[in-house]
Amino acid sequence: SDLCFLSGQVQSWLLQASRVPTCYMIPIIADDNFLVPSPSFFTELVGTSSTSSLNQAELFAYMQVVKALFQEIAIIFVPQNS
Repeated sequence: SDLCFLSGQVQSWLLQASRVPTCYMIPIIADDNFLVPSPSFFTELVGTSSTSSLNQAELFAYMQVVKALFQEIAIIFVPQNS
């Protein structure tokens, strides 16, 4: 779900992973209804910052991580049973 990016645990994990120089992230989108985070998502994220565990600097860093995660999107991969 695209709401996973509002989860405190996901936010913490992505920020931790982004600080490790040898860690690379590749999004695997398994839900046909998944929506790549849009400008409205980031507006919502800023709006919920008062209830978030992230401070302003972490929030800005987190938004950069999410944007970078979806900067390049690969072709659709649909595995099939043989």
